Amino acid sequence: MDELLTSIAAKKKRIDELRPLLPKVLANLEHYYDIELTYTSNAIEGNTLSPVETTLVIEKGITVSGKPLKDHLEALDHYDAIRDVRELGRQGTPLTEGDVRNIHKLVMQRSAPEVAGRYADQPRYVRTETGRYTFPSAAVVPPLMGDFAAWLSTAPNTAESALNAHRRLVDIHPFNEGNGRTARLLMNLILIGGGYPPVAVRPEDRLEYIRSLQEEQAGESPENFNALLYRRLDETLREYLSALQEAGTGNGNAMNRAVQSRSCDVGYGVMQSGELFFVAVRSEENGERVLGFSSYRVEEGKHRTAVYVRGDAAHMGIGKALFDKAETAAREHGVLEIHVDASLAAVNFYKACGFEEVAAGQHRLRTGDVMDCVFMKKKVSALKPGV
Repeated sequence: MDELLTSIAAKKKRIDELRPLLPKVLANLEHYYDIELTYTSNAIEGNTLSPVETTLVIEKGITVSGKPLKDHLEALDHYDAIRDVRELGRQGTPLTEGDVRNIHKLVMQRSAPEVAGRYADQPRYVRTETGRYTFPSAAVVPPLMGDFAAWLSTAPNTAESALNAHRRLVDIHPFNEGNGRTARLLMNLILIGGGYPPVAVRPEDRLEYIRSLQEEQAGESPENFNALLYRRLDETLREYLSALQEAGTGNGNAMNRAVQSRSCDVGYGVMQSGELFFVAVRSEENGERVLGFSSYRVEEGKHRTAVYVRGDAAHMGIGKALFDKAETAAREHGVLEIHVDASLAAVNFYKACGFEEVAAGQHRLRTGDVMDCVFMKKKVSALKPGV
């Protein structure tokens, strides 16, 4: 552990020496990690959105077919919360009980507004490997939170305080739901206040993370919890430092390269799940902005495509370029016919792409929502190998 803490301190010192950070580099870095924090924090709680889908929901505001509406709302909620946490962390003011409740309010404002910012009014428990663990009763939550807030207001903005705050809030479990997300956001609020980057607990860390919390709740040492989170902090500092050092050499594309290299893994994961995505982005002052995307998938025995473009990016040829990518992917799979459930507003676009109307109908999303649509199809020729 001593070696790990020494490594963290050394990396933190090197990042401090690079301050003040270039605004554009900082904005790119924060935007990328805020989406990653949103994806990871929600994923370990059971959210089914992939990294790419999370990005598109936040940047595009789309509804991903087949995914629950609540998963979309959780993504928007968490992204708003982490942006607010960043602003609060930069202020450097002592934290209050109201700050903790506001974090919870933000992270639940759309997905569960009936409990957002409100203390628990029912029993909370978790099933562990040794049986059921019951959290403090709702009646004692207010005084426990008062004591916690008194400690929080004087706690220094150190990594140790951040991890302690996370554990203590989880132990109280003051809300009916959303305690884990709130605890991780509070931890990151303290880290940001101390000049550290926020830390993501990834889906692959989930088992170790939960077991370490359960060990602490059972009265054991928090050593395993601390070891996991300190490792993640060290890894995150390394990633930040690498991007910032490259940017400091005058290479303006450093952060873009870092994002693109990691996004390649994300894209491959989506392709493995059976759906191909093609995303149109534009470089802007504050980073890359998603303008639209297309997809190709096989659903209920039919080869399907879909195209989505931002309203302010319409009539620029982006939709046609994205459809061409999806069509090429279909042809490479030997497809002879492509289907689409076109929204009424998109019928003319798909006609221009060579589709013909089959019938009017309704498209039912797996969320239960129903959309009026026109069933359309297009005959294509398979693409020969090497073409």
